[in-house]
Amino acid sequence: MKRSIEFAAGTRAGIYCRKSTSDEQRGRRADSGDPDLKSTAIQEGNARKLAEECGLTIQPDHVYKDEKISGATISRPGLDGMKAALGIVEGERQRRAPDPASRAFDVLIVRDQSRLIRNASHALQLLEQIVATGAEIVFYKTKQVIRKENFPELLVGVQGHIDSEHRKKASVDAREGLDERAKLGRNCGGVCFGYRNVKHWGKDSSGQPVHLYTDFEIDKAQARVVKQVFTMFVAGYGTRAIAKAANGDSRYRAESREFFGGLRPAKPMVGKRGSGSWAPSAVRDMLRNPRYVGELVYGRMKNERDQGGVKFRVKQSEKDAIIRTVREDLRIIPQPLWDAAQKRINAMAKAYLRHEAKDGALKYGSPETGRHSRYLLSGIFQCPECGASLIAHKMSMGAGRTRKLVAVYVCSANNRRGDTICKNNARVRQAELDARLMGYIERDVLTPERASAAFRKAVEDGKARLKRDPGLRKKLETEIAAKTRQKANLIALSEQSLDDPQAVATRINELGREIDRLNLELSGLPEAQYDEKKLEEKKAHMLERLKRFSEMVRDKRNIPLLRQLIRHAIAIYKLKLTPITENGRRTYDISGWARVSQAPIRRVSMASPRGFEPRLPP
Repeated sequence: MKRSIEFAAGTRAGIYCRKSTSDEQRGRRADSGDPDLKSTAIQEGNARKLAEECGLTIQPDHVYKDEKISGATISRPGLDGMKAALGIVEGERQRRAPDPASRAFDVLIVRDQSRLIRNASHALQLLEQIVATGAEIVFYKTKQVIRKENFPELLVGVQGHIDSEHRKKASVDAREGLDERAKLGRNCGGVCFGYRNVKHWGKDSSGQPVHLYTDFEIDKAQARVVKQVFTMFVAGYGTRAIAKAANGDSRYRAESREFFGGLRPAKPMVGKRGSGSWAPSAVRDMLRNPRYVGELVYGRMKNERDQGGVKFRVKQSEKDAIIRTVREDLRIIPQPLWDAAQKRINAMAKAYLRHEAKDGALKYGSPETGRHSRYLLSGIFQCPECGASLIAHKMSMGAGRTRKLVAVYVCSANNRRGDTICKNNARVRQAELDARLMGYIERDVLTPERASAAFRKAVEDGKARLKRDPGLRKKLETEIAAKTRQKANLIALSEQSLDDPQAVATRINELGREIDRLNLELSGLPEAQYDEKKLEEKKAHMLERLKRFSEMVRDKRNIPLLRQLIRHAIAIYKLKLTPITENGRRTYDISGWARVSQAPIRRVSMASPRGFEPRLPP
């Protein structure tokens, strides 16, 4: 069999495949001339067919795929993995090609350039980075081979602009199609409680069935629940009380019988979204959704991309671009009930504004995003029953003049969603739990003996890991560089006017924690030349930090600093508070792990104050 492209015998090859959502939709059409777009499996099969024709050996560990990710996105799991295998590190210039023996593969097989990148400003850079490692790129669709020696800079640049414009045009076409659907009052994506999505089918020119559009249809059982939620809210109940009654909380049985007929309405899960139970936030959004009075709103948000190709959503600034359609056949809530609910929402909002800061620094009464908790262990302990976090709460104790508010820790699931979700209704005084845990940290965790033993073990573990995986240090450095780049892009994005800055801020914090974790893992790997003198210096530095930690623990005035100390510096995690009986007394068992000393937190018995005895299982 004659080979279409000639390579040396034994040449190793890797494969990269990518499919975006729009590619998949186009590939499914009967008139589509690109069956490769249907799935990455088809792309991989065609790439393997070319490898067989050319005598290439596919490396099993170097087949990279990105599913449902746009080519405009610069950082993708599969693409980043392929670049890491070739030793490409962002921000570092490739001075010379690496030794071919150390290279993961010699040839990269791809369908075409658009599978690798559809971002005009980054196309030339990416392909240059790949060929600079000494690897060759083969496009199996056109049988084109790109090498460092004959790199077609002009052709790659022009093709990058063509692919980028094609992506933008496809986006515009899709948006125009959705606009037409929105004007007709049809489903433009997503699901809504109270309605079913009904697909309407037709036939194309060849007689094959084709999906035309999706429409809404009222789900009578769910619509009845929506009316019950609105009725209960207008009757004066808050979102938390409504959620607990819907979840069948034993403390809200009367409300459950009055408004839900004593039944627990199911809250369906959509894919991975939702917990299957009612939450106050879900009730809040439901009370503000105009769809329940037959008004469909489309276009309040629009998609944008940052310089790295990461998609984010912002508010639509042009009011004319927002499409509102009224369909009375989709109305669930009568107008008087809707008006009463909105009147109460507006009244509550005006009352909440009384907390506005005098200097005008805070626009609304709610706390600013990212504010530190005032409570030491809120969100750090886990409930042993359901795994939810324990949160700070205040409850009344005493009667008459002796009645007062007492600060306690409670299970967030039990407190917010009711005892049908979690039966752990234990209440623990905050002052007692804080004092006991901090005393344990100072007495049993932050000790030089345990720290020294943990340091020796960490060095031994680091040497063992490097022996098993000599390239571990480079992998960690590459991953740190990639996540640092993502974080920088999101920080630049946060300076723009966003509709959901909380989501961006949350992702920035997550990336920061991941980078810290990777840096910690990297710092635990011993250096190539790691003599005893350096070990002693690092050990002395660690003991000095340990001394400062002990001083911070004794100074209990700075709660945010102590929370960071527990979470990051000492790294106490998986803390659980379990009710137990010991010598006939009801008490608590604290368990967890302190990473700074690699020591398990043994059981710490805590006698419960009167009135706070835990309710034990039968």
